Amino acid sequence: MPTNRDEFETWADDALAQGVYPFAVSSNPWQGLNQHLFGVMVCNYVGGHKFWEALNGQVPFNAPEFMEAINLVDEYLDRGYFMGERDAYLSYGTDAAYATRYEGRGGLLFQGPWMFSTWLEE
Repeated sequence: MPTNRDEFETWADDALAQGVYPFAVSSNPWQGLNQHLFGVMVCNYVGGHKFWEALNGQVPFNAPEFMEAINLVDEYLDRGYFMGERDAYLSYGTDAAYATRYEGRGGLLFQGPWMFSTWLEE
């Protein structure tokens, strides 16, 4: 498992080279996943303390480090880390994203504990 950004990007590029999407995830039909993706990626990039400061109005969300994080998300979308092409991330449904994972064509599921009950039913 990657422990830093360089290792993650190496892992993700290797996964793509093997025909595996690093993240089996989509934003359709629940567009709120875009906010989740933004929150997780940006918080991990700038750090929890800085993210908290922005949420409380102490630091603007357009501060340089936040813009760097947003640009990184954009780069990862362009590199195909989230279901291949950018349009795929925006258009595939949840079932299609999960299918890639179950079929070995998707790496990590970008989900949280709210999905446990759904997975137990499946």
